[in-house]
Amino acid sequence: MSALDLTLDLGNSACKVCAWSGEEADPVSTGAFPWSDEGWSAGLAAWIRAEGTFGGAALSSVTTPERAERVLAMLGDLSVMSPDCGLEILCKEPGEVGTDRLFAARGALEFSPRAVVVDLGTALTVDAVDGQGGSGGRFLGGAIAPGPAVLTSALSAMGERLFPVQPRLGALALGRDTREALEAGLTIGLRGAARALVEGAMDEAGFEDAQVFVTGGGALLLFEPDHFMDRPLTFDPHLVHRGLRAALAGV
Repeated sequence: MSALDLTLDLGNSACKVCAWSGEEADPVSTGAFPWSDEGWSAGLAAWIRAEGTFGGAALSSVTTPERAERVLAMLGDLSVMSPDCGLEILCKEPGEVGTDRLFAARGALEFSPRAVVVDLGTALTVDAVDGQGGSGGRFLGGAIAPGPAVLTSALSAMGERLFPVQPRLGALALGRDTREALEAGLTIGLRGAARALVEGAMDEAGFEDAQVFVTGGGALLLFEPDHFMDRPLTFDPHLVHRGLRAALAGV
């Protein structure tokens, strides 16, 4: 059996992994291990053992150094790279841009020469990228807003009579009690924020024909019961990993 490539996305809330084989367009195996689960390390170790031999690995990390070190220790002698994303970063402080945002943008360029990437997870991020400039294109910048868990936690912490809720598909704007009102603000408010940020990014970048990609653990919220905006959308749960794989192939 030939060796697989491994990509690791160490995010704010979970460690996500993909195994890739040869020229296959999609990963042959995936795994997600939330940091909040006390058994995340055992689960990840079991996944690594089950996959067999890896020939190389590429890593993106925005988590704590301690968690990253624990993950690297599980990989033993495997060569793990934190590759350059290959993008020209048109931001005031390029080194401050999260690598997850950069690799998701790089992944989108594998499909489209101009793209807006919406990632809904711990945070809601909306970024613009095009294929001009450096070897992999240009990262034009974007926006970071609170994601669902952050929003509901902040409201419940600051309001004496408020409490945490989960986004509810199909929530109505006219909530008839506090729970429904909170669900409306969380669900419809996030969808509205995503739409406004995408429209603003496209307008400022001059991206009339850009493709919009959606990724992240909360992406379903932007598609159900209908799409959060009236234009074609592409859902890809592996966008960060595609960018990592493209960067690894270019090394």
